[in-house]
Amino acid sequence: TGEPKWDQCQRRYLENKHQKPITGEPKWIRNVIRETWKYQKARWLARNEELHGTSNGPNSSAATKLALLTRIRTLYTHEMTLLQQDRVPFNIEIEDWEHKTCSAMQQWLTRNTPFIRHALKIAKIQLKT
Repeated sequence: TGEPKWDQCQRRYLENKHQKPITGEPKWIRNVIRETWKYQKARWLARNEELHGTSNGPNSSAATKLALLTRIRTLYTHEMTLLQQDRVPFNIEIEDWEHKTCSAMQQWLTRNTPFIRHALKIAKIQLKT
């Protein structure tokens, strides 16, 4: 019939198993793909848990939190280099960041990293003049 050999074998197996002809789209392909993805996801989650520890939600592992906190601390080292009016992002005490969620940290970094970089350039220019 023009079907691939694997499909013919699978159809013959199912017809023998269910004692009726198999017609329509070969559903076994979907099932094989679905099971493959489930297996790969399970392996990926196990690997991430081994590398980063268990998490109680998205982006909440200890390693992720430490990485975000390190990035925030690095930006805080530039606070005194900025002009007074550009220090607004640093109104939260650095110690308070240890108690914030990963999503709050990520949001602060996303919003303020570009601003702080730009403010550093302006402060450098101001310093030269």
